[in-house]
Amino acid sequence: MWARVSDLYNVKASKMRSADKLEKKWLNLVAKHRIIYTDYVRDRALTGSHQLIAK
Repeated sequence: MWARVSDLYNVKASKMRSADKLEKKWLNLVAKHRIIYTDYVRDRALTGSHQLIAK
């Protein structure tokens, strides 16, 4: 799969990247955003903003 991603990426990119480099970049982005999203969910739970207000 990453070989195909690399082929598609390198068609438009100004800097060529290997499949291994693109996979590593993807894993780093996922890890970074997992932390950000976890913090967001935790903050919502602490403020109670995830609950619906019954009318």
